[in-house]
Amino acid sequence: MSKRVHEQLPVLKRLAKCCGKQHCKLVHAGGDELLKCLSECAYNVINKNVPLSDAQLSKLSKHKKIVRALACRKSTLKSKRRKVLNQKGGFLLALLAPVITALVEQLIK
Repeated sequence: MSKRVHEQLPVLKRLAKCCGKQHCKLVHAGGDELLKCLSECAYNVINKNVPLSDAQLSKLSKHKKIVRALACRKSTLKSKRRKVLNQKGGFLLALLAPVITALVEQLIK
């Protein structure tokens, strides 16, 4: 994982725990760096740089269109922000949980 993801780790932890209007406020406050970080997390999950259990994989497979759109480099930050803010079913927790665990394991080593 890159330096950007390590810097955004506290924000990612808060984002994984909050819901509803709180996550909207965090995404707006985080700005472009947070969206780039979320895009990188989605990219790493798709390319299997983050280990996923079968349960995590099945939860993410329900939201594969959104995760792919986040990971796409051709999408603008504006469209990615719109997808994150209008998300249904809590895909952020399904995306961020394995990423945060992988980051914490790297920091412990």
